Amino acid sequence: ERMLSYRAVLAVVLASCMQSASGFMSLPSPGLGSRISPSSSLPFRPRGAHSAGAGRGRARQAEILMAGELKGPGLVLGPRGGSEEFFDSKSFARPVIKRYQTVEGDENWRMWYSGRDSDFDPEAIGIATGRTGLCESTDGIEWKRVAGDEPLGSVLDFNTEEWWGYDTVHTMAGDVQIIATDKVRGSSAVSDAGYGVNFMFVSGGDAEEVDMSGASFGGKTLPDGTLIKGLRMRIGLALSYDGLHWTRMEGDHHSGAVFDVGEEGEFDSLMCGWPQVVQHLPGDLRMYYTTYDRQSERWSVGLARSDDGFKWRKEGMVLS
Repeated sequence: ERMLSYRAVLAVVLASCMQSASGFMSLPSPGLGSRISPSSSLPFRPRGAHSAGAGRGRARQAEILMAGELKGPGLVLGPRGGSEEFFDSKSFARPVIKRYQTVEGDENWRMWYSGRDSDFDPEAIGIATGRTGLCESTDGIEWKRVAGDEPLGSVLDFNTEEWWGYDTVHTMAGDVQIIATDKVRGSSAVSDAGYGVNFMFVSGGDAEEVDMSGASFGGKTLPDGTLIKGLRMRIGLALSYDGLHWTRMEGDHHSGAVFDVGEEGEFDSLMCGWPQVVQHLPGDLRMYYTTYDRQSERWSVGLARSDDGFKWRKEGMVLS
């Protein structure tokens, strides 16, 4: 068998994509750099030491990275110029944009996005994932990058501390929601962007090399020996008071994900990624996620529901 590099399957995958609990916990205050200790009394627990609080202060006080930024017609965020390496120096995509209004009536726009640097693992699947960064704007048109405390200026790195984690190779922000919850101490206070706590629903992949021999994407069949690293994506959760400093949370699955991929033969056995969350009613959160059904050889959308944003139950396929 032979391994194809991610570049060999990138065009095929992207072409197909185009078609297609009772206790309390405290998050670290920005700037303190503390670790949250797990507690057996909680229905969830923080993951690793990624409190990402050291150093910079809140997002509005963070260093703005503007030097040498390149822009062109139609671009609101261009590639970085200069020789210094950042997490998004090679590529960036997949924006998650939220518009907030301050108590003074001013607008505050935030964009979380994924990026890769030139030294990013060349064997990882070539999709728009890697590390997560943050930009801010006052009007949704002029954007400024915000320097995060994670590697290369990111605000959320892939997991380098837990070899068993679902996100040890790449990660990306799928959605960000402000949720008022009695499971996080201090969530009754007004955060930088509004009432509640920032929930970031992420997807990521680990180092498993998934055998995709004979699989069809976009009308093309992958040859025998096609192994894709990081394709087995799962969905996880990170929390933040300010949108800049994030803490990973431990989900029900042993990898830290909020739920596992499906059993062999089920529509989402290959991956669960790109989560989008709707707060339908109080106590009724609905997550829509993307997967590729190897049985039908079609992209599909699955649904999961939650009472609190931490524990999720899958409801099945809603669109194929």
